[in-house]
Parts: sequence; structure tokens; C-alpha cells
Amino acid sequence: MNLGKIVVFVLLIGVFGAVEAQYDEDFSDYRPKYEGESLPVPKKETSVDENLPIEKHQNVRVDSLSDVLATFYDRDDVPANGHRIQIYTGSSEKAARSAESLVKERYGAKYVVYTKYDLQWRVRVGDFLDPLRAHRLYVELKDDFPNALKVEDIVNVKKVN
Repeated sequence: MNLGKIVVFVLLIGVFGAVEAQYDEDFSDYRPKYEGESLPVPKKETSVDENLPIEKHQNVRVDSLSDVLATFYDRDDVPANGHRIQIYTGSSEKAARSAESLVKERYGAKYVVYTKYDLQWRVRVGDFLDPLRAHRLYVELKDDFPNALKVEDIVNVKKVN
């Protein structure tokens, strides 16, 4: 009994679907029209491709983001998460300065040396985005500085023009 109802239901859906598919006319003239104010439809700007509408709020977002990026990337050094080799940590400024001068003497301007005092002296070498390159320098410095460590730090990346 239930199977018969299901078959009849499916047949009715098929018939009405076939009838509806026959009409491709525009029935907007026959629909009721109400008097009163209608809401204004926002005008859409279009891009070079007329099929892709651009909303005004999208332009505002993109402009503000591009302003932020322009001021950020106008700098010569861009901060990024990276790696450095810490060759000295301690309370002696003299030891920190001698470690700094030893690295500058051996490597010249190849690596940047950062010496900083924040409750203790720290000397860090290099700006590396790639941990493998930091490890190469770590292996080289390990002979002269047995307490050297690879540390994660905010490094300065040179802007490529």
C-alpha cells in the first residue's frame, strides 16, 4: 500500500516538473505591483571584465590594506620570524664586546652581530629565515664558542628590489 502511494507521488512530481519546464515566458507583467517607495538598488561598479561586479566596500578594504603594506614595505629591513646564533650570555660587558669583535674579525660584514644588554649581555649573530643556514653558522662558531645556541628571534630581512 505504501509503495503505491510513493509511485503515484513520484509520477505526479514528474508530470508537474515536465509541465513547468515547458514555459519560458516572462510573467513579470502578470505579477501584482504594489504602490509605495521601493528601496534603492546600489549601483555596482564594474571592473575591466564587465561580468565581475566590484562592491564599493571591497575597494575601501583593499585600499586600506594596500596603504598599510606600502608603509610597511617602504622600509629597508622587514621584521620576520627567523633564527640567530647566540654566542654569549653573561654579566660581563668586556666578554660580550670581545665575542663581538672576534666574530667581526673572522667574518667581516658577512653576518650582522647584535649586542644587547637586558639584565645580562647577549651577543647574537646573523639573520636567518632558514634554520639550515643558521645551523651551518652554528657549526662554524661552535669551535670558538662552545656555549653557542641556536635561538628563534625576530630577524631583519633585507628588502629585495
